[in-house]
Amino acid sequence: DKTDMVYSLAKNYKYVFLSRPRRFGKSLLCNTFKAYFQGQKELFQGLKLSEFEKEWKTYPVLHFIFSGLKNVTITEARSKLENLIYDYEVIYGRDAQYITPGARFRNLIRNAYKQSGKKVVVILDEYDSPIMRLLYDKEQLDAMRMMLREFYQVLKDEGACLRFVFITG
Repeated sequence: DKTDMVYSLAKNYKYVFLSRPRRFGKSLLCNTFKAYFQGQKELFQGLKLSEFEKEWKTYPVLHFIFSGLKNVTITEARSKLENLIYDYEVIYGRDAQYITPGARFRNLIRNAYKQSGKKVVVILDEYDSPIMRLLYDKEQLDAMRMMLREFYQVLKDEGACLRFVFITG
């Protein structure tokens, strides 16, 4: 039971990056953070975290799994990323003036923050998947990096609206 470490990371850090090999449990840890920040207290009964956490606050959680963005073209990756964003825009609203994935992500975070009155949790699983297969295709790699850079930059720019950011790769 390592849920005390989940509690410690969540309480002491705003940005956490975990780079570990495949089959290390990163996705399970992402789901654990998601459940924790959504206040799913019942899932932690009998675990160390339940001994530490007394408030069980809930936060808006934006959980993106980027494994589906690998082995696709730039156009397909962008479309899939937009679909991931759209799933949360259904909940928090969308402003049509924001077109690019990065601009939509920024607006999504701000909307979630405004609607809930609470800072937002962002979980990005397998952040590097979209670029791994492109390492030897410079043109495609550069295009993918530009699209992702705009998306990831939001995490820095919107720090005032963010409670916790967890990134794996």
